[in-house]
Amino acid sequence: MKFRVERNPAVAGLFYPKDKDKLFSVLSELISDEERKENVFGVISPHAGYVYSGKIAGKVFSRIEVPERVLIICPNHTGYGVDVSLFPYGVWNFPGFSVEIDEEINDFLLSNSDIFQLDTGAHLREHSAEVIVPFLYYKRPNVKISVICLRTLNVKILRSLGDLIARLSENLDVLLIASSDMNHYEVDEVSRKKDKKAIEKIKSLDYDGLIEIVFEDNITICGIAPIYVLLFSAVKRGKKNVELVAYSNSGDVTGDYTSVVGYAGLIIKD
Repeated sequence: MKFRVERNPAVAGLFYPKDKDKLFSVLSELISDEERKENVFGVISPHAGYVYSGKIAGKVFSRIEVPERVLIICPNHTGYGVDVSLFPYGVWNFPGFSVEIDEEINDFLLSNSDIFQLDTGAHLREHSAEVIVPFLYYKRPNVKISVICLRTLNVKILRSLGDLIARLSENLDVLLIASSDMNHYEVDEVSRKKDKKAIEKIKSLDYDGLIEIVFEDNITICGIAPIYVLLFSAVKRGKKNVELVAYSNSGDVTGDYTSVVGYAGLIIKD
């Protein structure tokens, strides 16, 4: 018998509304029904409060079909838990609804690698996967998720994980999501230049080049590990088309361009 865990929301009322009706009202404004929907291999989505990055995330999820299974790879902001943390079997609760953990994805990952530890500590207060799930549920209420939280930049580990996830995507119809914001807390002009360099590496699926430029230019992308894993998986699967759907930064919302955080939404297709 599999041990089941319930996760309650950590940032409802902070990053997004804690009332279901208000939350769905916001999502209906962020997600367009008029966009042409595509089946895609994966996406990169930001994870700030909806007032800051919700429009970028909304443009991404407006463009894609959400299948029944989604694997979210997110960074660890809190420092809690293990380096490669797979949320156990169970359910994630949200205001007025819940989303089940996909047992088939978890089973595949655990049976094909010993890289993971089933762990709740890394996920307990982590926002970077949580804020994405309401977009998925809004588009497909029967969606199931699996969530990997990463606290390592060990390239050997990230490549092993990317290879495994490529094999997962061959066996199951699953959408892969890398959760990440872009450069943090620099003046607008500098931050945009740094983000442009990183986005060009992402668009060319150059995962090693992305790591190199992040360190060389001190580009503070919080989800560099999830993005690396997603790009590595895409290359293993022969994907060649990466599209930048939208980009902005926090200054576009607040009007304060002296210290901004960047947000990019990208989709990976065939």
